[in-house]
Amino acid sequence: MVLANSTIVSVSTQFGLGTHIIFVPQTTLPTLGLLNNFSATVSIIGAVWSKTSFAVTMLRVLPQEGIFGRKFAWFVIVTMNLFMGLSALFTWISCNPIQKTWNRNMPGTCWNPASKIDYDIFSGTWSGLMDLTLALLPWKIVWGLQMKKKEKLGVAIAMSMGVL
Repeated sequence: MVLANSTIVSVSTQFGLGTHIIFVPQTTLPTLGLLNNFSATVSIIGAVWSKTSFAVTMLRVLPQEGIFGRKFAWFVIVTMNLFMGLSALFTWISCNPIQKTWNRNMPGTCWNPASKIDYDIFSGTWSGLMDLTLALLPWKIVWGLQMKKKEKLGVAIAMSMGVL
């Protein structure tokens, strides 16, 4: 996803991304808008897949029982993918016709921008909270293992680096 987004951003620079708006030809603005939608979607998918992959790893080592068991990991996976997936979807469907999401000069109607911003703040906050939660899960697992305290600390810190 990083490669895909980097490619999209690189292509966008050919259409004026990174220059002042007064130097961007008006005819390229719809193309820039479309590329921006793709970039946002790919970024969201990349972020949620990175968390999902770590949560799936945790599923392999988490105990079945207790609140921090597999059910909790599945809760994290499902809610993260749902909330962030909706955020990506709303990028595309917030206007009628859909083409208006990347071409603001087109006739049609769009949702109140504040509504989408509020939802994006919510989903971003949820994603950040799940980052912290997934960073703390290894500590619970590792601390119960029969290892030297120094080794436990090293393993737990290494598994929690996703919080950064």
